[in-house]
Amino acid sequence: MLDIELFEEALRKNNIIRIRLMMKNSLLYDPSFKSFDEMEKLAEEYKVNIWQDSAAEVLIKRDKPWTIDDVNYELTAIVSHFTKERIVYLKDLITDVYCSDINMNRNISNYNKKYKNNRNKVNYESKLISNFLNMQILINDARRDKSINLSADAWQNIILSKRVINNVKKYACEIIHYCDQLSGSEEDGNI
Repeated sequence: MLDIELFEEALRKNNIIRIRLMMKNSLLYDPSFKSFDEMEKLAEEYKVNIWQDSAAEVLIKRDKPWTIDDVNYELTAIVSHFTKERIVYLKDLITDVYCSDINMNRNISNYNKKYKNNRNKVNYESKLISNFLNMQILINDARRDKSINLSADAWQNIILSKRVINNVKKYACEIIHYCDQLSGSEEDGNI
């Protein structure tokens, strides 16, 4: 799911916000955090400092039990406070909130059906969020690069590259697919 080409482009342009957003998104769609670790290594190779000084903020950690709202709050906060300490905390939150649901389902007698359905639902939800964010990044970058005013009447004046248009179409198709899976409207999406 990691688009190395887009990430390397952001690194070459030293687009810190985009780099942080892509890394943050990887935490959701890859709960093993391998994509995040790969992105961190690439940033080091490109000699791009993605980190902020943790001394500049006081990280307030909530006590367990953690919820999806806690994860969402930290996912929002990480963009403006991108510190190693906050990333470690966010990884702990994601692992606890999402993996605890999966581990609980392993103990249920009808393991195969429930585990598969819950895992798919979490997977589709995270992919859906990731694709929304990726589309937003593409459009925001196009707006910034071309100084496009995205007012309601200015949409007709947007000129996007074929690559950007194709990526937006790809994300849009995936969003439709994940919505169908979550609503159970596809044949294999009995969730």
